[in-house]
Amino acid sequence: MFSAIKLVVLGDGAVGKTSLLITYTTNTFPTDYVPTERHIVDNTDEFLIGLFDTGGGEDYDRLRPLSYPSTDVFLLCFSVVEPISFENIRSKWAPEVAHHLPSAAVLVVGTKIDLRNDATIVDMLHDKRTAPIQRQQGVALCKDIGAGGYIECSSRTGSGIRAVFDEAVKLVDMRNPPILKLVLVGDSTVGKTSMLIVYTSNKFPDNYLPTVFDGYCARRIIDGNEYSVSLFDTAGGDEYDRLRPLAYPQTDIFVMCFSVVDRTSYENISLKWAPEIEHHNPSVPILLVGTKVDLRNDSMRDRHNSILEHHHGMTMCKDIGAAYYVECSSYTGCGVKSVFEEAMRLAANPPPKLVPARRRKCVVT
Repeated sequence: MFSAIKLVVLGDGAVGKTSLLITYTTNTFPTDYVPTERHIVDNTDEFLIGLFDTGGGEDYDRLRPLSYPSTDVFLLCFSVVEPISFENIRSKWAPEVAHHLPSAAVLVVGTKIDLRNDATIVDMLHDKRTAPIQRQQGVALCKDIGAGGYIECSSRTGSGIRAVFDEAVKLVDMRNPPILKLVLVGDSTVGKTSMLIVYTSNKFPDNYLPTVFDGYCARRIIDGNEYSVSLFDTAGGDEYDRLRPLAYPQTDIFVMCFSVVDRTSYENISLKWAPEIEHHNPSVPILLVGTKVDLRNDSMRDRHNSILEHHHGMTMCKDIGAAYYVECSSYTGCGVKSVFEEAMRLAANPPPKLVPARRRKCVVT
């Protein structure tokens, strides 16, 4: 499975955009151009890069932006021996990208560096009272327009070509926030699905649908850092005992739930859920959650002869070696946000795995 990256090359005509693409994909300086896609491997990650060449002339100004949607990174190219193309990065190409797709990564590329010291070209530019663009000027331009980096290359010699595209992939990869995987476990009807829906939609669900694995994905800011958080619901019924662990690989934290008005669900934390997680993912932290706290003070409390108080949750937390204990009510929304914020903090910065109290032994000497 390849991660797809869309890369669009921009810049004035004749700065070498097409040559750059062809040299990269064929390792040959071009005579003809064929649009292409290519599989590449960057470190341990594989990418499928869609490479899009564009016309730099003003006659394409209306047509060119049609290729911009969903672009991950733009290469803004200028020739180091064509100062006008350098100035146009600042005056035309950077503003055009900022207008159409400000969220995309930008890499500035200086091309034709093999001609920078060519005596004929240097003399010709001198006659025009100008000179080839030097590296420090490219670096300064990069900072001025807020680009992610500056790199130079020569399609004719092949120098720096690979580095251009490696750097482009790195820029895209750097802009993708770290992924955190949170998995909810616990008995059926303790409110796992309701808690997820309230957190992701701010709305308590009118109807309940039994869940096998429902996935939710969202970006969240925790302690000033952005994360791509994947939330996985699981079914608590015994009939799913073999299927449920399929959701466990690569989990960063388990949110283990019981209802404070259901003693059986509480007892199953130590009898079923903690042992199951210990078996499949012993090193992953656990956040213990008591749900339905709005029912603790319900007018029908007398019927709930198994009400569990906060101290019961704290005791269970220590008994199973969970990292923390929190409570919430999906019905009122109280504490739901805190549950997931705490889970994300623990997932991003895992604490040392605690030894369950039930396993501690007293040694008399």
